[in-house]
Amino acid sequence: MNIKHENYTSTFTGNDIALLILENEIELTNQIQTACLPSKTSSLVANTTVFIAGWGSTQSYSNGQTPQPPPIYPNILQNLKIGILPYTNCESVLSLGFNETLNLTINDSLQICAGKLN
Repeated sequence: MNIKHENYTSTFTGNDIALLILENEIELTNQIQTACLPSKTSSLVANTTVFIAGWGSTQSYSNGQTPQPPPIYPNILQNLKIGILPYTNCESVLSLGFNETLNLTINDSLQICAGKLN
């Protein structure tokens, strides 16, 4: 059974999370493990490292290229160890010229600012 987030829509990238209820128990192995989820009251701290995973698009925006190429979605779950950055870093990037075309903003209640830590 697949339970989607109550506010999920295919036209908005927020709330794109679901709960899967399996018919059978899964045996945990070195390759199959449970996901570690933060508590509801925890917050992400800038300059720390986290793991992210998902089936989201593996393609990023390219210098305000319009029209945007269609997104590429993988068939295999992707994962990455990535750094949490201060929101000011993402706001600085979004203030560059290409954002005038894309009109991107950061919603810190729904999104994280992540990238390579120096």
